[in-house]
Amino acid sequence: MFTSSDWILSIYKDIYSKYAGLLIILAVSIIPLILKTNVITMLNNQGALKKIVLLGIIESVIFLSAIVFLVPSMGAIGGAWAVAISSISTAILSIYWANNTIRRIFFTSILVVAVGVVSGLLVQQIIDNRFIVTLVGFVTSIASLFFFKLIRFSEILFIINQIKSKNF
Repeated sequence: MFTSSDWILSIYKDIYSKYAGLLIILAVSIIPLILKTNVITMLNNQGALKKIVLLGIIESVIFLSAIVFLVPSMGAIGGAWAVAISSISTAILSIYWANNTIRRIFFTSILVVAVGVVSGLLVQQIIDNRFIVTLVGFVTSIASLFFFKLIRFSEILFIINQIKSKNF
């Protein structure tokens, strides 16, 4: 997505490809959101409800402040930046509150994303085919998940079997 976001959006209609920058900013916002979600689960299990509320308040205040300043001058991109800024700000506090396991998984996940992006960008320098660039980035990210032991093949099979048993 980072290397071919305009191509991915043009699959739907060419008019959407102008929003590639917006897609990249929102995609980056997902990474800190995942960290915050895991930390909120941990805090909930510990009964630390005040910390959960504090995270929500901080994110809301930063988001609303950023919206007020960024949207009038930047439009939709400003809105995406507001989401990214508020998400990153709460991720910083979440890292502080996270246990070592969550921190390790979070930073390793960032490394996996970086491997996918860099491999896609390197292939893009050699081949001018966005499908192949996207495929290489995706495959190297998936391979990195296995390499860094963030997921096992048996877990993927378990997920597939669970989906099959639900008769989707």
